[in-house]
Amino acid sequence: GAVGGSVPLVGDLMKLQLRDLLVKRNMEELHITAQQRAEAAEGKLAEERAQKLALQKEVLQLKLISAESEAANQSLREQLAGVSKSLAREQAEHQATSAAVTDLRTSLVSREQQLAEARQLLDSMSAELGILSSRYHRLQQERGALRFARRQQQQQQQQQQQQQQQQQ
Repeated sequence: GAVGGSVPLVGDLMKLQLRDLLVKRNMEELHITAQQRAEAAEGKLAEERAQKLALQKEVLQLKLISAESEAANQSLREQLAGVSKSLAREQAEHQATSAAVTDLRTSLVSREQQLAEARQLLDSMSAELGILSSRYHRLQQERGALRFARRQQQQQQQQQQQQQQQQQ
């Protein structure tokens, strides 16, 4: 009677062990995936920062070019007051430079938005990693409880076997 009843328990115990191993493997894979995502987000964030710095340098260079262009325009106005054709050309150059600065400012705003999104993604990934870590910890606790239950069951089986041997 006791031996027949323990066979399904051993089968259930093996199923629980297999489930425990599968859950642990899945958690490890999720942890690796989350870590890879976080590393990719950090890489993207660093790349966005570098691009932002490069754009800021370009904006500063274009501002310098714009300032130099404005100085050149003033000098030409003083020297060539009667030559409206030349003045029109210089004003067109200045407008093109200003348009380029505006375009770069727009691009900089876009990069800053991308940077903010990358930061949000990184924050999201960090939160997700925390959740996964918590789940992993809980599974480790459940695994410990299962091991304890198995040991208790083995001790009970040994006691039953000893009692049966004593009765024989």
